[in-house]
Amino acid sequence: MEFRSAVLDSVLVGPRAPIVYCSCSPQVEHALLDNGKTQNAIAIFKAKLHQCRKSASAYDGIGEACLRSGQKVIAIESYKNALKLDPHDQNATEALRNLKQD
Repeated sequence: MEFRSAVLDSVLVGPRAPIVYCSCSPQVEHALLDNGKTQNAIAIFKAKLHQCRKSASAYDGIGEACLRSGQKVIAIESYKNALKLDPHDQNATEALRNLKQD
């Protein structure tokens, strides 16, 4: 828990924007989502996409964050992009199925 708090503090309070690498696991972004910092998580996922345009994980993360913030149209588009890059992305497949039922 201390590590998680330190990461959140450095991302949310630090004077500089975080450095994001394509190969990073999405732990920081999901910690932000879990703490209600959806826009911060979206910004980091988008930074990952800027550095690595073929990141299905980043598209999936944007989809999840946008869905949590009520941006269904963007969430659907993001999940579809994730599936174009990784047709086996179970999270994106399930999310799209659930969105179609709404």
